[in-house]
Amino acid sequence: MHFLKSSFSLIVIILSKLSRLFIESNYNFNHKVAIIALHKIGDTVFTIPAILEYLKYFKNDVYIFCYKESEIIYRQIIENVYYIRLNKSDFYFNERIASHRSRKILKEIKPDFIIDMTGSITSASLIFNSRCYKIYGINEFYYKSLYNFYEKIRTIPHQIDIYYDSIKGLVTHVQKDFTEYRIDSNNGDVILIHPFAGWEAKEWGLFKFVNLYNKLCLKNECSFIFPSGILKKDILEQFKLEKIKYIECENIELLIDEIRLCKLFISNDSGPLQIAALLKKPTFCIYGPTNPVYHVPFGKYHHYINKTLKCSPVKEKYCFAQGGRDCSHYNCMKLLSVDEVYSSVIKLLEELDILTFKVDHPHFKC
Repeated sequence: MHFLKSSFSLIVIILSKLSRLFIESNYNFNHKVAIIALHKIGDTVFTIPAILEYLKYFKNDVYIFCYKESEIIYRQIIENVYYIRLNKSDFYFNERIASHRSRKILKEIKPDFIIDMTGSITSASLIFNSRCYKIYGINEFYYKSLYNFYEKIRTIPHQIDIYYDSIKGLVTHVQKDFTEYRIDSNNGDVILIHPFAGWEAKEWGLFKFVNLYNKLCLKNECSFIFPSGILKKDILEQFKLEKIKYIECENIELLIDEIRLCKLFISNDSGPLQIAALLKKPTFCIYGPTNPVYHVPFGKYHHYINKTLKCSPVKEKYCFAQGGRDCSHYNCMKLLSVDEVYSSVIKLLEELDILTFKVDHPHFKC
């Protein structure tokens, strides 16, 4: 991986400087802007404030290059832009190097400006040797020479700030006025519990979530929600035997539809939690090897809990064990009890004044 980055960086430095000089001296404007936003679900949500900030000042045709799931999320909030949907298969070497097809799509748009909000070898390979007038964005130092206005990817919170950095060259006085997710006053009746995350070390554990579900069910309508196929059939059969309600989502559209019906979303540090906050739902997050300061949704109705140990990240984004991937004990999650989490959730429910008795809900499957 290091050799691949170094080799690509050397080629970029030599060719990009030559091509930039030629392009800028012979350019005809098309009044188009391309935003490269190739992200997973959580970071897709984090880019939205920066994109909205850019749109406040510029009225050119904007084309957002993103994956299918991201497009669906963006369409909930961002209007009057064009979406260019790319697939994971449009990138080679474990989704790192842009294919000829993806580069051709960008070339055919003919943007005057490119804003790179991805900041990786993936986006660098896509915009490399682009014939646009100027390129703005964030990335690793390897690819600095690609950009007319470059910002190194910051290592201090919040994640939203990373994407604000990508527009600094265009919006000289960025107004970071995104300070809080508003809560929809017309919340539903259901507490949704999403027990999964991007990797196992960030997961509190399905058994603990079931115990939490059982305690909350005494006075609330609850349901698990998760991607279709993620749980084995024998576990789903056990859910049915124990009358544990659950919703399997075959795609992100269904996930969004169900979140819109809930009154509270409980999860580990995950993309669906960020979607819930974006959709104006109160959230409760369980953190372990990741630092909540980097990811927690803004606002007083977005609570979290974590067990602070000597190895917990304080200033860094992840713990020293690569966000738990190399951890031998997972104590930050193991030592966090069901009673502790339950008590914290109840405090949030009381604060929201939505602690209600159970009601029937037509979307449950059990």
